[in-house]
Amino acid sequence: MAKTKMHYAWIVAAVTFFILLITAGIRATPSILMVPLQHEFGWTTAAISGAIAINIALFGIICPFAASFMARYGVRKIVLLALAILACGVAGSSLMHRRWELVGVVLGHFGWLGHGSHRAGAGSCSGKSLV
Repeated sequence: MAKTKMHYAWIVAAVTFFILLITAGIRATPSILMVPLQHEFGWTTAAISGAIAINIALFGIICPFAASFMARYGVRKIVLLALAILACGVAGSSLMHRRWELVGVVLGHFGWLGHGSHRAGAGSCSGKSLV
C-alpha cells in the first residue's frame, strides 16, 4: 500500500484556521469581560464600548494598508509581525489600570495593528495555497 503524503496546502489551511480562531477569541475578550472590568476598575459601559467600537472601525481601515504591505514584503513576514504585536497587546492588557490604558491597549497593539494586519492576509494565504 502506497503511503500518501498530506499536501502542504492543508497544513497552511489548518494553521490559518487556528490563527483565525485564536485571534477571534482575543478580539471578543473585551466584550466578554465588560462587567468584570466595570466592577474592578469602575469604568462605565460607554467607555469600554467606545474603545471596542473605535477598535472595530480601525480594524476595517487598516486591512487595505496591511494588504499592500503584504504585497510588498510578503504575507509570512507581515502576519508574523502582526501576531507578535497582538501578543504584546495581550500581555500588556494584564498591566492596565486606567481607562486611557484600555484605549491604548485595545486600539493600539491589541486592536487595529495586530488584529487587522493578520486578518487581511490570512484568507488570501490559505486560498492561494489550495488553488
